[in-house]
Amino acid sequence: MRGASHDFDDAEPVLIDLIDADPSVFGRAHAAATAEHADEAPADVPAERRAMPAWLLPGVGALVSALVVAVLVVTQPWHHRAAAPYSEQLVFDKPPAALEAAVIGADSIADTNGVGHTTGGAFYAEPGAMFQLTETSGGRWAAFIANVADPSSTSPDVTTADPNSGDTPVTLHGVTGVLHNSTPMQIDWTVGGLDYRAVAMGLSSDELLRFAAAASVQTGVASIDDPAALGAMKPLGSWDTYYHVARLLASLRPNAFLDVGTGTDSVSYGPFPSWSVASTVATSDDELAMLRFVLGKTTPATVHGNAAVTSDGTTFRMPQLAVVGWTERGRLILVAGPESAEKTIARAGTVREATLAEWAAVKQVAATNASPT
Repeated sequence: MRGASHDFDDAEPVLIDLIDADPSVFGRAHAAATAEHADEAPADVPAERRAMPAWLLPGVGALVSALVVAVLVVTQPWHHRAAAPYSEQLVFDKPPAALEAAVIGADSIADTNGVGHTTGGAFYAEPGAMFQLTETSGGRWAAFIANVADPSSTSPDVTTADPNSGDTPVTLHGVTGVLHNSTPMQIDWTVGGLDYRAVAMGLSSDELLRFAAAASVQTGVASIDDPAALGAMKPLGSWDTYYHVARLLASLRPNAFLDVGTGTDSVSYGPFPSWSVASTVATSDDELAMLRFVLGKTTPATVHGNAAVTSDGTTFRMPQLAVVGWTERGRLILVAGPESAEKTIARAGTVREATLAEWAAVKQVAATNASPT
């Protein structure tokens, strides 16, 4: 596998034959063959081509209508058969360079949380906000995550902490938590057997505390119990959706096999900065919105008739690459390349499923990448 040492910010994972009735099918009326003089028809007029008795016409019309309806019901030409879901075996048609590296996951979504024993969490953001960890120009957003508490771990004792650290004890959910003087700002607390962490950009410490005090996970469902704590922020997606998107982006980096879990597949052509196509099973309707948030400054695009977004990659620390992302036939797909967004969109339009020979070559490269020396 090939991978990319990604430092999504070394922070914890905060980060798709009408049949016309043809009367000639039943024979054409002959001028000499009438209902009253059928026996007087010229000898050269075949019996089957004589005029149809008038009393048969209503029945014939009904028969034709019944046949047309039957054909339509059976074929239902107005219904388009849905295309089969894509497999993980996606490549470029006419690749721009030689096959260089590959990551092949197990197409499983079991570990999409990225954190052991994750119970739940969610992201909230103001319209137009971007996922920024080092500056506030990306707008206001906040998120929280809950993990099963580790009995062997203990919360930091803020009473004996370095007085210069800026960490402050806070009370929420009836317990004492810690407000960390960090960027992004964060609060940690433990309650109900779960370790919680809330993070935010663009919020004041009081706003973050109110957000954290309203955050909870019940039977795996994350929620904010006090809507006013969100201000102008709106639900963006679950923590699982964030990590699903972030991990796929990470597969575009060099040495991605060091960081990428199962369910993520990536094929790269040429040395880094490479042309790459990466994909994973689409798991929610929020993924494109989350991708737009994580990528930051994006522009709408279209790939294979599907809504897409494109970015220069600056916000996830790969400014050498333009990235295009979209969902299609059951997969979330990314294409990255070292050229303009327009050329990257065009390249994305060539993505297709690999032939047997093409994927055999990918598997061979992936096996080589998987065992670095």
